[in-house]
Amino acid sequence: MLASILKKIGAATLLLAASQVLLLLAMRMLSRRLGEQGYGQYGLAMSIGVYSFQFIQWGMDQFLTVKFARGSADESRRLLGVLLRQKQLAALVALAGGGIVAFSAQSSSERALIFLGALDGVIVSFTIPSMFDARGRTATWQFFAFLRHSTYLGALMILAWFFPNYFSPSAVVSIHALCAVVQVLLDQFWIQRNYGPALWPAPARDALELWRSGAPMALAMLAQQAMFYMGLPLLRHFARDNEMGALTLSNQFTIGAASFIGAPAAIIHARLAQHQGEGRAFLRRVLRATILCALAGIALSLAFPFIGGFIVRHVFQNFADSTPKILSIDGWRLAPILASAPLASAVICLNRLRAFATCWIFALLTGLAVAAILIPRFPAAAGSYNGAIGAASAVVAGSFAFFVFSALLLAYDWWRSPAEKAA
Repeated sequence: MLASILKKIGAATLLLAASQVLLLLAMRMLSRRLGEQGYGQYGLAMSIGVYSFQFIQWGMDQFLTVKFARGSADESRRLLGVLLRQKQLAALVALAGGGIVAFSAQSSSERALIFLGALDGVIVSFTIPSMFDARGRTATWQFFAFLRHSTYLGALMILAWFFPNYFSPSAVVSIHALCAVVQVLLDQFWIQRNYGPALWPAPARDALELWRSGAPMALAMLAQQAMFYMGLPLLRHFARDNEMGALTLSNQFTIGAASFIGAPAAIIHARLAQHQGEGRAFLRRVLRATILCALAGIALSLAFPFIGGFIVRHVFQNFADSTPKILSIDGWRLAPILASAPLASAVICLNRLRAFATCWIFALLTGLAVAAILIPRFPAAAGSYNGAIGAASAVVAGSFAFFVFSALLLAYDWWRSPAEKAA
């Protein structure tokens, strides 16, 4: 059994690594072809896309994985119909919001990009990894994502080689959206074969109820994202804008590295969902998984500054003097992120969604408090990047805080009496 799980984790992680390499190559090509201003415009569109995607997903992937893992075939088909209705309604809201923001933009060149970004996020949101995770087929979903990224990079190379005059931020975002359609179609083909057609049309009231049930997850994901990316606005608040570039690159590396826990965490989450009713035996499973993930996280945190520094020196030479210093601190967020994965899964499996959101809010507040102390404490000096190091330290502190809060929450569940649990 363990060998089978490790094999699935290894396959999914290798596919994820391949996708990250493709995205790194695309990022390098785009930064060179578009230049500083064009790459910034492209970044604006993709940021809008991420916001649109996250609004539609509503933080529900882990929540849905549990429901699909426990549900019968008929229940899964009904839930799929409700989920598609929820995505349909949320997509209309996201497109309307994107249209309003685009219409309000002062720059005419940014209007199309903003709306294209919202459209890109809508398309990507119709991928449904939770259905693959619930069946232990995480590697299959990662393979479809790999095909999408391969198509994206290939299309960029064709555009750059044969149609260089059309290589613009709008063209690049449009290609990204079209390639996402490819993955959506592959996903839906697999879902139809393995789950059957969704029960459709689903009532809008059921979709709104699903949205309401997932609200704590959405709040938790919002707090998580705010903590992971809070360094940039804080540096601007403390007038340390000159340190933002290096911190941005460090953020991209650490979030990219943290995404490697996505495949193992999904598999662990699906397996834990099948054992939730086992009482203390369930919590012992969680403890064993937490210890293994913590050891892997510590190893990754130790190795990360060397791996990230190598990439910076050979790909992003402009940041070679500053980023490795930040990576040596920022990389330590990886240890609590990996160690927290089984704890977070256990809290969700126990349906403690509000408590899960509370843990992330406390983690965010912890990070903000540490940042407020560290960033202004050390004055700016040429080449020092003290503020960026303080901001990275705050994210690390918040990540450890989430690990501690979620561990205490499960410890409380462990020691509560049967009468208290029944109540």
